[in-house]
Amino acid sequence: MISHGACASPHIPTPWGGGAAGQVDLYESELDDNGVARMSVKVRVMPSGWYALLRFWLRVDGVLLRLRDTRFHCPFDAPAASAASSAPYVLREICDREDSLAPGKGVRLPPAALSDPNVAEKMLTARNERTEMLVL
Repeated sequence: MISHGACASPHIPTPWGGGAAGQVDLYESELDDNGVARMSVKVRVMPSGWYALLRFWLRVDGVLLRLRDTRFHCPFDAPAASAASSAPYVLREICDREDSLAPGKGVRLPPAALSDPNVAEKMLTARNERTEMLVL
């Protein structure tokens, strides 16, 4: 499992100082005023390793709210992936979260969850979660 707290901590210094992470929006659409679709990537390089979050956020008004997070973490000082190999590795964690917004079928989410994926992440139902180790 990837330690989300350690990767997100502002107290861990980065090579460019301050513990900040860089974020880039790769794609955004307002779906012809029917919601929003957005894909972004956030990258953080620390002395202990690097971390990336690829996030796809989809809200179709009155239909559904979906969040797909793919996190990557490569520790620089971690032990090898197996005793027989000294190859470095990358952990990949994928989590799909989704809830219906249809009247009578969906969950009632606060307005902040409909516009902020960071808020929705804590409230949406996880549909699929898996962690994989990619040996380099």
